[in-house]
Amino acid sequence: MTALVHHKAYPKDTARVTVASAYATFALVQLLTLFLFSGQQIEITLYDEAIYAVIASLVFVMTDDMLYLNIDQSKYQHLFSVFLGLSGMLLIAKSS
Repeated sequence: MTALVHHKAYPKDTARVTVASAYATFALVQLLTLFLFSGQQIEITLYDEAIYAVIASLVFVMTDDMLYLNIDQSKYQHLFSVFLGLSGMLLIAKSS
């Protein structure tokens, strides 16, 4: 998802909203799955899931305030490319 958004070269506001909404949807589906199966296979309370949601929201807000607002479009594209490259290398290293 992130690579596709980067490849389309959206303006940074559009890219941020698209990626954030996709990851938020993904996180909510994962948390819902954990909640539904917690009694059967995994012991995770609703309180723990709420903590995860709050922490994710705080990370997003802090990143937005400290990083996103202080970079221009070209620097954003460069940082995004570095992030994707490092993520790809970590995935390759992990699979080896």
